[in-house]
Amino acid sequence: MESLVRNMFSSISAIYVIGVISSVLSLAFSVLFMFAVQYDCKARGNKNATMWMALCFFFPIIAGVVYACKRNSPNTIASGHCNRCGAFSNPGAEYCIYCGNSILKDTVDENKKNQKTAHTLFGFAVGTYVINIILSITVVIVLFNFISNAVIGGLELGDEILSGNSEYFDDFNFDDDLDEWKYRFGYDIDGIKTYYDRNGREYTDADDVLFFDKAGNTYTYDDDEYSYRSVNGRKYDFNYCYVDEYGFFYFDEAGFKSDNNSTVHYSAELSSDDISIYVDDSGIRYVTAYYASWDKDGNIVDSYDGTLIFGRK
Repeated sequence: MESLVRNMFSSISAIYVIGVISSVLSLAFSVLFMFAVQYDCKARGNKNATMWMALCFFFPIIAGVVYACKRNSPNTIASGHCNRCGAFSNPGAEYCIYCGNSILKDTVDENKKNQKTAHTLFGFAVGTYVINIILSITVVIVLFNFISNAVIGGLELGDEILSGNSEYFDDFNFDDDLDEWKYRFGYDIDGIKTYYDRNGREYTDADDVLFFDKAGNTYTYDDDEYSYRSVNGRKYDFNYCYVDEYGFFYFDEAGFKSDNNSTVHYSAELSSDDISIYVDDSGIRYVTAYYASWDKDGNIVDSYDGTLIFGRK
């Protein structure tokens, strides 16, 4: 079981780290591809560079394919009038055929430089994309192993539990420790675990202990439904059931309907690390019924360890 948990933790950690790296690489690919398109647009004299940059950043694959199909040829020629003599240059000419001026060559060199930069950035973009694909395949493999180990480990654990050989039960005996699952503290009387109600009546089953309200009505705790049940079968949410300092059961019906209207309030001043104490507007103290039990003298004690909460009144 410990090995299964360790392997699951390692797999989850690996998937998380790879996921973070993959996210960074995806962003890097979009940025590199965007700038590669920008420089390519410059080299080809495309005036819509900003539009293509935005499209290639948010939709790199689709926009990249469309751009590759629509882009014009690289602008590797100089054209226009010569700055020296004013003559119009021939297509493809790097120098003016009339006066020999080489100024036009600067444009050609700049376009070639932009084209080279675009190719370099595109190469880096493709590299990050390939690495990202490899990482994605790795995640799939790790995830498959994670699921496989979890299924196999779960089947093995289930087989051990059914066969009674699981180390999970080495230190646990259902017969000896069943009473530890009960919610009221019990006293050992002649070898029998014994429980008491407010009136000192003895019980051998914690679930049979009666809770009395001020009107004499009785309630028992139903640990299957986490509620208190009255003799007439009505259920009360255990989160709003209390025992006051006099030992009487109390259901905060107003608080059950709306927490803002609760008639009992938590008291940080009266509470301790072990038990929470509540008070109503008249100052009467309460403890959650779930944590309340009694000793033979009618004192209210902690249902888990038997320490005194409220003395008999």
